Amino acid sequence: MNKPQKTGNEPFTFDRSPENFTLGDFWRWRSSYLLDNITRAYLAEFIVANALGIEGEPTPEWESYDLLFGKARIEVKTSAYLQAWDQKTDSRLRFSIQPAKAWDSKTGYSDEATRNSEMYIFCVLAERDRERIDPLVLDQWEFYPVLTSEICAMLGEQKSVGMSTISRLCPEPYDYASLRDAVVRLLKK
Repeated sequence: MNKPQKTGNEPFTFDRSPENFTLGDFWRWRSSYLLDNITRAYLAEFIVANALGIEGEPTPEWESYDLLFGKARIEVKTSAYLQAWDQKTDSRLRFSIQPAKAWDSKTGYSDEATRNSEMYIFCVLAERDRERIDPLVLDQWEFYPVLTSEICAMLGEQKSVGMSTISRLCPEPYDYASLRDAVVRLLKK
């Protein structure tokens, strides 16, 4: 379902006349605070898509994976030490890896809950200074690509994973510039 992407300049209309606010105004109003968990998740998908050179519109929300890189389905997960709310201590990094039933518009939900991707990319917004944190600064992100088969072999049906386990599966984080090569290399295994 390819729909042309919006530019943000599209006006809202009432009675067939444009109002004095646009789609871009809505985006600014709803999505400007990038530390919000939901917004950060979409931002991480966007950053990974750009690092991998994936063009076009985002994967539909109902799809059982976040990105398609060639034929490889990728699930993007994100966490951060600093959250949108006031904190006394940094957050403990945790990611959902819960198996899920895949949705197909023709057949409905699959019978079995599985991990529906070939790879997970765990994205950490690693800056710990609230005065400096800026999710648009790609140097503040760390990326941990892990094959789903390795997650399943090590963790079985476990529903979430922390950084100590991720670090065993991917000992060194990748930066934005090196992520694509790491993903290509892993998918060739």
